[in-house]
Amino acid sequence: MAFTVRACGPTDRAAILALLRSTWGNTQEGSATVERLEAQWDWRFLRNPEATPSVPSGFVLERDGEVVGYVSCTPMRVKIRSSIQPGFSPGEWVTDPTRARGYGALLMRRVMSLQGVGIAAPNEAAYPALKRLGWSDVCRLESWARVVRADRLLLARILRRLRNAAVPPGGLEGAPGPLHARPRADGPIEIVPVARFDERFDALWDRVAPELGTAVVRDRRFLNWRYVDIPGRRYAIAAAERRGELEGYVVYYARWRDGVLFGHVIDLLVARAAASTRDVLLAYAVDELKRSGVAVITSYATPHDTFLRSGLRRAGFPFARRGPAVLAIDGAGACAIHPGDWFLTRGDSDLDMAT
Repeated sequence: MAFTVRACGPTDRAAILALLRSTWGNTQEGSATVERLEAQWDWRFLRNPEATPSVPSGFVLERDGEVVGYVSCTPMRVKIRSSIQPGFSPGEWVTDPTRARGYGALLMRRVMSLQGVGIAAPNEAAYPALKRLGWSDVCRLESWARVVRADRLLLARILRRLRNAAVPPGGLEGAPGPLHARPRADGPIEIVPVARFDERFDALWDRVAPELGTAVVRDRRFLNWRYVDIPGRRYAIAAAERRGELEGYVVYYARWRDGVLFGHVIDLLVARAAASTRDVLLAYAVDELKRSGVAVITSYATPHDTFLRSGLRRAGFPFARRGPAVLAIDGAGACAIHPGDWFLTRGDSDLDMAT
């Protein structure tokens, strides 16, 4: 048996999707993941503005010329203190159980050899495997939640038990209500809708970035790719302005899962001294999500991010529970992994893209 690992290219799409269908297609969740990846393929792997020859969009494992394994790799740039480093986030990681069992580590080691900062949010099955390979813990994200309609949560739970299956999307309440940013005034702060990020958001990132230790670069090129150009999902984006000066933005959306309409606050960026702007943006996103009919609103924060955590409490999120693990690896040799330095939201890595 001759196993080789190489960077994948556009011609590998059919073989990769066939591999995913054969290994994951026997469950509803797995089939949905493959469909989502197929719909997002060009966007994720061909139009990512951060993709370079040194950080490809993924790797395939071949056995005698046939694709028997795959790991996706989303390129990004990572700000570490005063430097910008290439970065990557491994996502889908699979091997053919009949032809390549036990060879998944070979794929991941190739990813780990990239000269950049890796960020991973593995599921519970992949977590111990990545730890054995040398990935370091950053934190367990906190999943903050605000219950809006407890009656809808209870009804969905009852119906799931009666049917012994997930409630079809929209099965309880129909489609979400209108969800788009609308102009609003809150004292001296104006909330304005954002259709596309412009050069003002580059300047915002340049102002805020020095306050953050380690963070994915949030310039307009990345933000437009991540939140505007993504297929099959429509995020609402709102910006806060004070006397015409951009002070921050928030990204949010609603989606059905198991018969419950969830609202998610995906990303928020404001200066650390602008607590009032933070509070206005979070309150605005919560109001708009409630207006759309959500039963629950969630958001992520790191346990070290006292600024964002304080804002979530003030926005009516009373509690947090244990969320997904975040791991990192420093292939660039730029710095050690210091957990308290990281700024992370749901929009980072593939936490949001994969669900």
